Amino acid sequence: MTTEGFGDSSRLVTIDVATGGVDLIGDTGTPPLGGLAYDLASSQMYGISAGGSVAELFTIDLISGVASSVGLVTIEGEDPGGLTALELGMDGSRFAMEVSL
Repeated sequence: MTTEGFGDSSRLVTIDVATGGVDLIGDTGTPPLGGLAYDLASSQMYGISAGGSVAELFTIDLISGVASSVGLVTIEGEDPGGLTALELGMDGSRFAMEVSL
């Protein structure tokens, strides 16, 4: 699964790795997401806002594609700007790459 989107919105899609075909799950209702990560322990998909926007963490419904805000992401109380490349550690820790322009 991945999100696709340019401009003001993104959509959750699945990609067939054998054919490259894409199937739409649904609109996330968010600006473009810069990273997705799936938590096996909780069966939850997470997304993070794309670079250049306020950093925000979302949960994503895998049936509808709709994203719900968990909240803004801060580093020591400050907005880090756009984050991308969301990953989950084996212990459930969440990691993201800070975008520096």
